[in-house]
Amino acid sequence: HDANYERINLELLQTALVLAGVSHSRFYYGTDERNEKQAKFFTKIASFGFAVITKPVQYFRILFADLLKRPVNLRWLESVSPQTRAHLEEEFAQLDQSGIVIHQPKANFDVEIATDALRLAHDFDTFVLFSGDGDFVPLVNELRSKGKQVIVVAGKKFLSSNLAQSATRH
Repeated sequence: HDANYERINLELLQTALVLAGVSHSRFYYGTDERNEKQAKFFTKIASFGFAVITKPVQYFRILFADLLKRPVNLRWLESVSPQTRAHLEEEFAQLDQSGIVIHQPKANFDVEIATDALRLAHDFDTFVLFSGDGDFVPLVNELRSKGKQVIVVAGKKFLSSNLAQSATRH
């Protein structure tokens, strides 16, 4: 959502990748058994030519108070008056004490992507990674040590500087 992925036309992306010479593209996505529309979505993505790799989403309980401590929220929290901040912290603490629960979905594919990339490395010269996550630096370094070109595609705000430095191009 933050990177506006809902605006990416995946059919157009796959067409552009094929025209650029990409012979195989994989689409990694977490599945949620409560979402009845996902099967249709995955069928549509596969019809564009992507290999769809899925795994179940896990849900983690998060406290309201912890939400305030996240770096992205600390920035705006520090911009409000001390009185407003104290009020928000008190309200969030009360929500936590009252037993109201928030669950955050998570389906991290870093290991699967790295495993697949290394397993399939003999089949490609160039690896295109649509992620700015710095956790991929060891993968990029390993692929580069094997003589592979690595192109990283990510928005500026979401691109790790270490990942950008490790990639052939970004």
